[in-house]
Amino acid sequence: MISAAARGLTGEVRQLLAGKIAVNYLDKNGCSAIYLAASGGHEDVVKLLLEAGANVNLRIRYAPLSAGGRWSEGVTALMSAASTGNSSMVRLLLQAGTDINAVNKDGETALILAMQNQHSEAAQALIEAGADLTVQCKHVTFLIGLGYRTALMIAAENGDEEMVKRLQAAGAKEEDIDITLLVGAAKYGKVATIRRLVESGINLDARDRVSGRFALSMAAFGGHIEVVKPLLEAGASLNPEKTDPLKAAIQGAEFKEMLTICRSLVAMRRLCGP
Repeated sequence: MISAAARGLTGEVRQLLAGKIAVNYLDKNGCSAIYLAASGGHEDVVKLLLEAGANVNLRIRYAPLSAGGRWSEGVTALMSAASTGNSSMVRLLLQAGTDINAVNKDGETALILAMQNQHSEAAQALIEAGADLTVQCKHVTFLIGLGYRTALMIAAENGDEEMVKRLQAAGAKEEDIDITLLVGAAKYGKVATIRRLVESGINLDARDRVSGRFALSMAAFGGHIEVVKPLLEAGASLNPEKTDPLKAAIQGAEFKEMLTICRSLVAMRRLCGP
């Protein structure tokens, strides 16, 4: 059953269910059929399993999430679907009564996982279904150390102005969220958002309380000259709190060069073999 569900073999799953197989059986890795079917995007299999009484809220002891290829404990099928951006599967599982606000060991809900991976459609489905917008997950940064983030803070860090507005319209609130959005937009080169925030009179030299970063330094690190220019023209300091945007630009260039070299080496190894 586990293998058939994971591969999306609808006919085989139907036959096994007709044989009264245990629909909520967990394999040696702690995975259930419905979790693997949902993770694989096999909607027809998920529907069959639900009709057979599968527990949609079963937690997987240790499972992969798409956020940086990492793993977590206590993952549900909904979390997996949200982290991969499968909005159709998210809606199916919500209709089946899954716990929308279940959290994994890292304190992440399905909404937070959708936001971390910038899956706006899946996030919107969860928002409309009433996901708790106040849940905070653990977050560690070099400058701040251990902190906590809500879905709204993650949207702002992503520079996603549209999702910030959607979350705020749904009732989400955070202090200094425009500063976080400014730094996030600078990081990802979102020029339109930068110009709107500049026109609003925002403090361009404020430190983001989530990441501990400054807008100009993040734009410089990312090589976003189209963002650096309007920030400088609007009066952003070249040395806020003794930071150095020039140094950030050099570090960013070095980082990108290192990535290019690494990708080339990986490609060569695949071509030539070990």
